[in-house]
Amino acid sequence: MIDPTIVGKRITNSTPFTVDQVSITSFCRAIGEQDDSFAPPTFTFTFIIAAFEESLQNAGVDWTRMVHGDQRFEIREPIKAGDRLTLSSTVESVRSAAGNELVSVRADIERDGREIIQAWSTLVVRG
Repeated sequence: MIDPTIVGKRITNSTPFTVDQVSITSFCRAIGEQDDSFAPPTFTFTFIIAAFEESLQNAGVDWTRMVHGDQRFEIREPIKAGDRLTLSSTVESVRSAAGNELVSVRADIERDGREIIQAWSTLVVRG
């Protein structure tokens, strides 16, 4: 069972990371996107999953039973090669449904101190 006291837990990475063109191009090729002048929205999941794992560390999440349930984005500015980003993640909710546990996590992505993307994911721990 997932510990409900993790709701509200926020983790912020202390070191900004730089997005490179090779990563964007590789991701675009993998999903069949021709335009690699900016990162597709789902590119963010390549680095926010680690933040989600850190947020849920020691919360009773069985990662062997985890599937990705839902995802949505609010994009103010796209990610481009050379961007130095910081990332925070917050556990927004934990609930049970149909024998499964659902965890909603929000990621806030900033460039130069300005929030450019918010991404929400619902992670499902199968019962």
